[in-house]
Amino acid sequence: MLQLEKMLTKRRIFLGSIACILCLILYKGSEEKNTEPLKEAVLPAQVLARLLQAQMHETEIILRGTAVSWRKVTLCSRTSGTVTEILADRGVSVQKADPIVVLSSDDRQEK
Repeated sequence: MLQLEKMLTKRRIFLGSIACILCLILYKGSEEKNTEPLKEAVLPAQVLARLLQAQMHETEIILRGTAVSWRKVTLCSRTSGTVTEILADRGVSVQKADPIVVLSSDDRQEK
């Protein structure tokens, strides 16, 4: 493992020195080209400018669609009877033992 690390370090040093030599060659080459006097007059660059001001805007995205519940539950009663009142709306989360409907007590005592 130690030998592999030494070999990789030597390779990095070698590649780094080659990169430095190439940079020096390119730099020297560009200096030689720039030593010639300019034969043509260089015109100043033309710039188009515009004054801008920041404006407040609302980041609001309107999406249309339907939501799908994570799970569906079928309710069934232990006793029969007529529903007199619905306590929980459709799609509302309920906890265990929460009343959902109220059954009429017409003849439940007799049954």
